[in-house]
Formats: sequence, C-alpha cells, structure tokens
Amino acid sequence: WCPFVLTQTGSGKRKVSLIDREAATSHSASVAFNASYSSSNNNNSVAMWTNVVRGIAWGPSLCILIAAIYYAIVLSPERLLNKDTKDFLRNDYCTIQDFTADESLMTNGFVLFKDFTPKLDLQNLVKRINNISYATRYVCGASDIQPEECMDVGEDIEARYPGMIRKLYNRFDIWRKKGYISKLKMDEWGELRVKGSEFIAITAWRYPFSLLKGSWEYAMGPSLSKGLPRVVSLFKGWFTKKTGVPIYTGYHGWHTDGPDPMGGRYHKLFVMVQKTAVDANAASTAESSKERDKKGGVLLRHSNLRVIPKALDARLFEFIHHNRHLLKPAWRYTGLTSIAMDWFMEQIGCTIEMDVGDALFFRENVRHRTQDMVVSRYAMILDIQ
Repeated sequence: WCPFVLTQTGSGKRKVSLIDREAATSHSASVAFNASYSSSNNNNSVAMWTNVVRGIAWGPSLCILIAAIYYAIVLSPERLLNKDTKDFLRNDYCTIQDFTADESLMTNGFVLFKDFTPKLDLQNLVKRINNISYATRYVCGASDIQPEECMDVGEDIEARYPGMIRKLYNRFDIWRKKGYISKLKMDEWGELRVKGSEFIAITAWRYPFSLLKGSWEYAMGPSLSKGLPRVVSLFKGWFTKKTGVPIYTGYHGWHTDGPDPMGGRYHKLFVMVQKTAVDANAASTAESSKERDKKGGVLLRHSNLRVIPKALDARLFEFIHHNRHLLKPAWRYTGLTSIAMDWFMEQIGCTIEMDVGDALFFRENVRHRTQDMVVSRYAMILDIQ
C-alpha cells in the first residue's frame, strides 16, 4: 500500500501549455505539436518510473516505521512497563482479594454484596422495568438523552424498595462504627442517603451482529475528536428512541463519577436486576463445565462491571510517569495515548461477576467500565451522597 501511494505523487496528466494550444491552431504546426506531445509523454513515462523506483526505496522504510510504532504501542504495549510493574502484574491482584469483605471499601474503594436485594424488591424492580416501553428502556443509562421514565428520586426509591434501602443504610451504620466513613470523608456533606437512581440497559445482539456492539465503540469522553464521537453516540440514542431499534450500545468505557470538590457527584450502588442470554447455547460452548455449573452459568460471567481497585491507582500514576512521552500532542492526537492507557487499565482492572440480586457499592472516584455486551441485562444504579 505504501509504495502504491508514493508512486501516485506527482504522476498526474500532462497539462497542455498555452504555447502548445497556439501551435495547434495552425495545420502547419500540428506535426511539430504532435512530436512535442509525444516527447512530453515519454518524459512523463520516465517521471512515472522514477516515482516507482522512489516508492520501492522509500515505501518499505515508511511501512517498517509505521509497523514498528504500531507493534510497540498496540501489539506489544508491555514494552511500556518497568520491571516492578511487570512483576506486580504476574501476581494477579484480582484473584487474591475478597471483594465481599467490608475491608475492601478501605483498600479498593468498593464492596460486593452477594444476594443483596430482597426477593420482593427484586420483583418490584423487574415490574418497574416492564412498565417502560422498549424504545425507552433501550436508552436507559444514556446520560445525555436519558428519558425521565428511567429515573427515580430518593423518596420514591425508599418507598418502592424498602428492604434493599434498609440493608444499605444498615451497612453504612456498620462502616461508620468501624471508622471507614470518616476516614474516607464519605459523609463530608452530610449523612449518606440515596438521592436518585437510573436504570442501565445493555441490549445484546446475536453473532455476527454482536460485532457492531462492544468496547471498540466510543462511549465516555473524547477519543481522536472531542466532538464527533459524542455526536455519533447521541444520534444512535435518538434513533433508538424514535424507531425502537436498539442500535444504541449502552457500553460505557473507563471513567469515574467524581470526585467533585463541591459535592456534586455521587457514590454508587450498582444493582443487578435481570440478565438474559441472547444465544445461551453458543455462549456456553466457550465456558468450561466448571464455570457452567456455577450459579448463573454463562450469565454470571458477562455484562458485568470492570473496576480498578484504589490500591492500584499508584500503579496507574507510575505508568503515566514512566511514559511521560505519551502525553505529548503527537501521541494524544493520533490516539496512541488512549490505546496505551486503556491497555494498562485492562491489566490492572478486575471483573466483578454478579448474579441477579447482587449489588456493588463503589466510591465516586473508582474507575470502572462495562465489561462486555455478551448478554442482555438491566441494572439499577443508585446515587448516594
């Protein structure tokens, strides 16, 4: 491809000069004009072959340079790691942690609550979702265009799901007695209370249409352009609302929900409400028999959240410091900075597997993203401040 592009440079059609046109007006000069044109054509042929030779010389060199950069950043980004980080990643932090323990709030910034939602509250959550039209529920969780039907205020939430909210406030009391709340300054603006909520939907598609949805798609923040990706995302949400065709993905990339020095952001409680296999048989073939025997089977392992434990934030800052060149405009505007940063966050991120009824509490400054789009699911996320 590179030599082809290079050989096209400068090889346009010959432009006939004004003198040529004047000479061509007389029949007597036509022979001279034809001879001149033929000679010029020969010169163009020589120039074209000269460009071919240049392309053969420069093309491979340019391709090797591009390939080397692509390999270093995209295919082999571990070259960006220092020795300490490489050694740390080999220990697989996520597998040795008990994220269900209260101590995980202090260490990692989040806690997983198993079987958290009472049965009656879970039934009310499902009933609430079923009362929302499909065209609307498909875009629940789309912050910019989210319909009001997807959201609730604090008083309504406490009335509709009293058992779940009571269990949450009881856990806050336990954390307060242990000193966690004050140490983390979680009640800096007052007693922790649920302020609002929203449903978050993921609508999976069968293969091969599933390839049109996933982590490759822009979701949170700018990538190569600050405006264009957001416009595309907004258009997909608008189209979904108007037509009922769920082209809106529902995927959210790595981001945090704070902190805000004025207290404008929230801690979160992510509640798994419903999961549905789009193609359970096909998906199960990728799972081992042991994994299929777990509660929830293939549903358990997909469409969850990935989070970065606060204990590993220092590793992220270390990675940025070790690769300060990634912050230069030449890297940022070509997208290589995003590729490298996302790759490293994937190395230190943990997938929190959740069954229906499970809940994940995480502080406002915990980095998180959608895991994947393999199974359809509805979740509710509570805003706590």
